[in-house]
Amino acid sequence: MVKYPLFITQHGKLERERGSLFFVGHLVKRQIPLGQINEIHCLARVSLTSGAIDLLSERGIPVHFYTTRGDYKGSFINDASPRGKLHLAQAEHYLDPEKRLHLAREIVKGVQNTMAFTLSRWGINPVKLNSVNVDGNSVDEIMGKEAELWTHYYRYFGEAIGVDDFKRTRRPPEDEVNALISYANAVVYGLAFSSAVKAGLDPSIGYLHSVSDRRHSLPPDLADVFKPLYVFSTIKTALDEGLFKRSDFSKKGDAVYLSREGKKKFLSALTDTLRRTVYYKTLEEEHELPVYDGLRGQTAQEAPPRKGRIQGLQAVVEMRYYIVVYDVNEKRVEKVHKTLRSYLQWRQNSVFEGYLSENELAELKRKLNSIINEEEDSILFYSLPSDRVFRAFHLGKPPDRFENVI
Repeated sequence: MVKYPLFITQHGKLERERGSLFFVGHLVKRQIPLGQINEIHCLARVSLTSGAIDLLSERGIPVHFYTTRGDYKGSFINDASPRGKLHLAQAEHYLDPEKRLHLAREIVKGVQNTMAFTLSRWGINPVKLNSVNVDGNSVDEIMGKEAELWTHYYRYFGEAIGVDDFKRTRRPPEDEVNALISYANAVVYGLAFSSAVKAGLDPSIGYLHSVSDRRHSLPPDLADVFKPLYVFSTIKTALDEGLFKRSDFSKKGDAVYLSREGKKKFLSALTDTLRRTVYYKTLEEEHELPVYDGLRGQTAQEAPPRKGRIQGLQAVVEMRYYIVVYDVNEKRVEKVHKTLRSYLQWRQNSVFEGYLSENELAELKRKLNSIINEEEDSILFYSLPSDRVFRAFHLGKPPDRFENVI
């Protein structure tokens, strides 16, 4: 099943009740569908009860904490599996000057490629950005090249959104666009941190950014590559659509920050970006890769990807969108419902929807077959290439939908 981050933007606590996870805040109590999320980002003051910690540990769901202004603070991660050899290999590649330089160079080339890709989608030919030769005899020189790339990219981005002489201001951000960028960068850092840990990597050992006792260096290495796709694409689309109002920002002295409503709007827009598919064209054939796969995990697809290899990386697993409807004996409804809910999104009564890989579909069918009576029960599967090839509408009360922003 496709899973996405859960973003919490209001104060409260996560607690366990009857084997389920709930968020309890001011005038709100909401059950969290653990089968539909892969990580939790607390962008407000959120506490965890011991029962919630046990439940999240069992599911392997990390929780990341930020200040109310979006600065990353720390994480709760249950990862008891030994990673000694992998971490030693990471350290070896950091301590070997030639290997570290090679990795740092490749990271910045990745940054340059995603910058050029997003700009080309906006109809901009980034001549100066493409002319930067990402090379050097030291990591410091490579970092200098990255700084040069970002200087060009900010100027092109300003052109794309119609802001002349756009300048990046941080700590504090001095206008609405910079407030969006600062907040988004912090969230993407958290996504990168989570992905590094899920991959078994030591987030404290990066290659472009130096190892430090004050901050993990691998997440910014990863986040820089994805910022043009995650941060700037989301912001430009939101601005083009007039998503934000003046009331979505607050001003404190010379600093501008997002309000809670503004944060919710941005995180919903970011989720839309994470659901998209990016198309890459190689010399042999065109491939498609997900914008978001947890930086390594699962994704929603606009269409099933072709199999192949892209720059030595295995193409993503094919996933299709399924609508599942069941009519089973009342004695077996609860078990069927619970099984489906662990793979798909519950729409209403006996209707579920969501993406499944071929292996997940086979596993789900096997579990359902072990529950139902074939002479009395019926479960119907509709298979579609994506959730974008059909339109749904309703009469009367709208069905419940999982919103990943609280």
